[in-house]
Amino acid sequence: MASLPNFDRLNTEFYRNQEKAHLEQRLLFASVEGGGQSWLCLVSEGVNPPKAIDSKRFYTTEKKDGKTVPRKPSAVIKDCVQWLQSFEKREGKLASIGIVSFGPCDLNHASEHYGKITTTPKEGWQFTSVVQPFQTAFRNVPIGFDTDVNMVAVSEYMYGGHGEITSSSYITVGTGIGVGMCTNGKPVHGMVHPEGGHIRVPRYHAIGLDKKLPWLDEKGVDNYQGNCKFHCKKPMVPFPCVEGMANSDAIADRLGIDKAQLPDAPDDDPVWDCVAYYLAQLCMSITFLMSPEVIVIGGGVMKRKTLLPLIRKHFQNLLGDYFKNDIYHKDVDKYIVRSKFDAVKGDVHAGVM
Repeated sequence: MASLPNFDRLNTEFYRNQEKAHLEQRLLFASVEGGGQSWLCLVSEGVNPPKAIDSKRFYTTEKKDGKTVPRKPSAVIKDCVQWLQSFEKREGKLASIGIVSFGPCDLNHASEHYGKITTTPKEGWQFTSVVQPFQTAFRNVPIGFDTDVNMVAVSEYMYGGHGEITSSSYITVGTGIGVGMCTNGKPVHGMVHPEGGHIRVPRYHAIGLDKKLPWLDEKGVDNYQGNCKFHCKKPMVPFPCVEGMANSDAIADRLGIDKAQLPDAPDDDPVWDCVAYYLAQLCMSITFLMSPEVIVIGGGVMKRKTLLPLIRKHFQNLLGDYFKNDIYHKDVDKYIVRSKFDAVKGDVHAGVM
């Protein structure tokens, strides 16, 4: 069966039946989007496209005695379950629930850890059971589970406006760096799921810089150790991972500021060229390994408008003349692009899940 680029050209029996059913009854789709700072619950109606009708956000921290402290993961998930239960009592039965979360996640239905966030660096969330509480509360409702970035990759394929494509990759750059992949309209799974943010990369080498910086050695090589506890433990690891070298903490550490101050950093600071180099290496690896038709980049760090042109420049330099396809050269601005879903639209993800 031919895959379809977006919901405007749906021609499969499944979606025709869904549309017919929508005319006959109210279809309510719930999505739960789990993030490091908050979890968003949202209910949408219909499928072409879904329309958000209600939502509620629950935070992973709370104030106690004037201090911000982390909440227990089970408490956050319980809030999500109870909110959806109250919605169902008020508005009617849910047709399905789609759950997306930061990772790593266990997506293997045969695994004893299926439905859990596994070895995340987020303190207290290791091996948190996500799916099971929803399965217990909604026994007759289909429940889907995937990584947040995989679902955005599928959203970009369906709704991103990238033309007649069959594949896409999505990179988010923020506190962490995640990679989602979609091919033939489906998220890429295997033994686990893509974890491109932890690809090892050579260190940045500044060329032609006429000033000394504390994060560059005497040869102009990036001497920042990296902040990934899995792949940047030893001082000056020759090949640290992308996340440990280019996430928001890494940028703030090099500048000697709190990451909340990053929006105030000047556009011409050399640190942005450094970050772009690491992200370009990630784009090159994705291109060589998966060959998607578009790479979409989003997340808080990508609000820095000067970053995208620098990423494209480094990508082309790293690629060299190996591929002659115009999309990698004169049309690279159509290949490595920003996401129009930077202000995350839960109704999009609800429709996808």
